[in-house]
Amino acid sequence: MQDAPVQVGIYPCGLYGTLRDLMGVEGSLFAFYDMPELVKEIMDSLTDFWLAIYGKICKDVQVDILHIWEDMSGKQGSLVSPDMIREFMLPNYQKLSQFAKEHNIGVVQVDTDGDCEALIPLFAEAGAI
Repeated sequence: MQDAPVQVGIYPCGLYGTLRDLMGVEGSLFAFYDMPELVKEIMDSLTDFWLAIYGKICKDVQVDILHIWEDMSGKQGSLVSPDMIREFMLPNYQKLSQFAKEHNIGVVQVDTDGDCEALIPLFAEAGAI
């Protein structure tokens, strides 16, 4: 019996957040336009990698929270458009949320800085709030 919540995912476990750390802010934003297949491959591979690790953890531990770290907003709003989030990130958020559902993880949360109000409906659509 555990007496504290158990969380998987923390820095740098986020789709845009990790991409940004790999390529830099400008490089990652240009990559959505200049190298969309690479961006999709990176995000798909990261998601599969994390889910493989989380699956091993869930065999032995009841996880309560799946945390997705995204620093993708500033004081003016999201750096990534809603359309790009739907195309590049939402499918992987849905995979993460489905994993959480299958493993009785009660909370899927997204952490981002700045004004993320416009993103909340997208995160909710993916089951990640």
